[in-house]
Order: sequence, then structure tokens, then C-alpha cells
Amino acid sequence: MTKFFYICAFGCCCMALLAPYIYDIWIGKDVHVPVEMTWMVCIYVIIYCWAQYNGIILVGMSKIKLDTIVVTVGMFTHVPLSYGLSHVMGAYGVITSMIIINLLYGIIYRIQLNRILQGRAFGIWNE
Repeated sequence: MTKFFYICAFGCCCMALLAPYIYDIWIGKDVHVPVEMTWMVCIYVIIYCWAQYNGIILVGMSKIKLDTIVVTVGMFTHVPLSYGLSHVMGAYGVITSMIIINLLYGIIYRIQLNRILQGRAFGIWNE
């Protein structure tokens, strides 16, 4: 699975490199998509895939209580964080919010997964 994640991350970066050419073919010259936006979305997709890579394993082990709490907090955090960051960074702020929240998901999922696999998961980490 880890090799598959790295292949996907590499493919995402390749797509980001080729994006300007693909945009020209797909939507023409009428709409300009900034390179920074493309790379931020690339980073978001890689982080999202990493978080879900760990999350899917936890769901497969029926360890979803912490996941439910974390996602609920993230859901209520995303809108105000996006709103605040969008006033500072524009559209980049919304993507930055998604990156931050999914990075936190991934970190928490990874910690929980490591604790379970090492036999050190107690309480909410093992539910």
C-alpha cells in the first residue's frame, strides 16, 4: 500500500507539472489557472490521500470512534477557518484550510494506527 501511495503522489506531481498544457487543451485560453493554485491543490490531494490511507485501515479494523470525533470537529472548524483565511489569502485560503484540516486528520490517524499496531492503544485510541 505504501508503494501505491508514493506512486500516486508522484503521479499527482507529474500532473501538476503538465497542468498548464492540459488546461490549454481542456478549457482553452479563456480561463487562467495560476500555477500556485495547481500546486496547492496537488499538495492537498497528496495529504488527503495520505490521511485516507491511514483512515481506511482504521475503518477496516472497526476503530471509528476517534475518527468520528475528529471529523466532526474538522467539519465545524473548516468553514470558519476557510472564511478567515480567505480574507487574508483569497481562494488560496480555502485550500490552505483543507490542507491544515486533512494534515491534522492524517497525523491523528497515523498516531492511532501506530498505537494499535504496537499494542499500546487504550481508551478512545482503541475504540
